[in-house]
Amino acid sequence: MLNAWSFLHGARAGFDPGFFFDVLRLHTICPKTATRWHSCGSVMPYDIHIVRTKDWLEASSAPITKEDVNALIASDPELEWSTTDYVDMGDAGAVTRYYMIEWRGEPCFWWYRDQVQCSNPDDAQQTKLVKIARALNGYAVGDDGEVYGDDGKVDHVAGPVESAPSSPGKPGFLLWPLWKQLLVAFLFGCVLLALKLIFEK
Repeated sequence: MLNAWSFLHGARAGFDPGFFFDVLRLHTICPKTATRWHSCGSVMPYDIHIVRTKDWLEASSAPITKEDVNALIASDPELEWSTTDYVDMGDAGAVTRYYMIEWRGEPCFWWYRDQVQCSNPDDAQQTKLVKIARALNGYAVGDDGEVYGDDGKVDHVAGPVESAPSSPGKPGFLLWPLWKQLLVAFLFGCVLLALKLIFEK
C-alpha cells in the first residue's frame, strides 16, 4: 500500500517511515489487476479501506480487529486466509507478517492493524468490499475520502462534520468552549478599559 496516504498512516501509527520502506514486501495484491510488487516497487496503487470511521486515517479510534476478520471469514465461504501471500510491515521496530485474505481463491484483500484494504480493486472486488464493510459495521472508503455505496460505486465524498444546531433559547456565545468565552470576555474588557481611559483624558 505504498502511496502518500498510507505513508502518512504509517507515520501516524508509530513506526519510522524510513523503516517502512525498507521492510515492505508485498508478494501479491489483487492478482486480477496484475499489480505485483517486490520490495519498493514504483507502482502507486489506489486503495480502498474498510474502516469504522468516515476518515480512514482515524481507523485506530474504532479498529477492525483480527478477531473481527476471523469471524467474518468463518461466516463467508468465499473468504479464507491465504497461506502463501502476505505483507511484511514494520511495527514498532519489528517486522510483522500480515497474510492476505483470499476471495474465491484469489488473494485480494488484507487486514492491517485496524482495517481491511485492497489495492486497485476491479468492479467486482469493489462490490465485495462494500459487502465486507457492511458485515463489519463499517465503510468502504477510498484514499481521497470517497465512500462507496452498495453497488460498489462512489456514493459520496466524506466532508467535514457539520456543527450541531444551537439549542433553542440558548445564546450561541454560551455554546462556545470555555477558553473562547474567557478570551472574548477578556478582549471585551480591554476595549472597555481603553475607552474609559480615552474619555477620562
